[in-house]
Amino acid sequence: PVVASLQEFLEHKEFIVCERAVQEFEQILSIVGGPGEKAKGAELLARCRRVPDQPSATACNMEESRRIKSRQKVVFGTGDALQAITL
Repeated sequence: PVVASLQEFLEHKEFIVCERAVQEFEQILSIVGGPGEKAKGAELLARCRRVPDQPSATACNMEESRRIKSRQKVVFGTGDALQAITL
């Protein structure tokens, strides 16, 4: 039931993805993805609008730690700058 609700919620939403997230996603797919996963990954990215990395000042000012890395600051910070829901 949760997956159906989530699919319904996301059905008409625009997906936005920053370049850093695309690069990391594609790298992971190239290493561990089989043909089916790679095809599904390409379909997912085709639904997305790519945007340049643009982390918010709030994210940039966060101190990096074991839990907060540069990647998270860029990905979640870009969502924050665009006032987008991040999944």
